[in-house]
Amino acid sequence: MTQEKLYEIIKLALKVESVSLSDSMDNIEEWDSLAQLEIIITIDKETDGKASRIKELAVATSVEKLSQILDSNNLLSA
Repeated sequence: MTQEKLYEIIKLALKVESVSLSDSMDNIEEWDSLAQLEIIITIDKETDGKASRIKELAVATSVEKLSQILDSNNLLSA
């Protein structure tokens, strides 16, 4: 998955026009627990189930943290 695809997944889940690396549950009102679940499920589908093995994703509540976790697990490409 690319960084751009990750942004697209987050934008769709949150129903917002744009997201940046600095966005998080703290500064986007639409980012609630249901949206978090939708983000994780969609990431898992996009990675053919590989993301479901990464427990840290469940508590990653920022674009930056999601990106870092996916990258460190070799699920994010340039």
